[in-house]
Amino acid sequence: MPGTPIKKYRGFDDDYNGLPDKARDALNTFLREVSLDPDDRNLLEISGRNKNGDFAYPLGEGWVVYWAVKREKARFISIRTPKPILVEIYGFHFFAEFKWM
Repeated sequence: MPGTPIKKYRGFDDDYNGLPDKARDALNTFLREVSLDPDDRNLLEISGRNKNGDFAYPLGEGWVVYWAVKREKARFISIRTPKPILVEIYGFHFFAEFKWM
């Protein structure tokens, strides 16, 4: 069963190479899992979601990857979620550890 295609932003490879090893390993696992099933309940529960429906998945060591799912257009009203056709990777972000003073 082929997975959902993943579209990566320009500059992804450079950013990928700059990630710490553990974050890079977590990203590789994430990319494999999100391609197989972007609607996986565990994946969605771990990811934060904004009001536009975009996600932020924690990679560890303070890093997150931003991603979204593009779906086929519904032809009629249905209770089923339209099929995912593309996963877009928007970028990475590092959040420094917060410490109370």
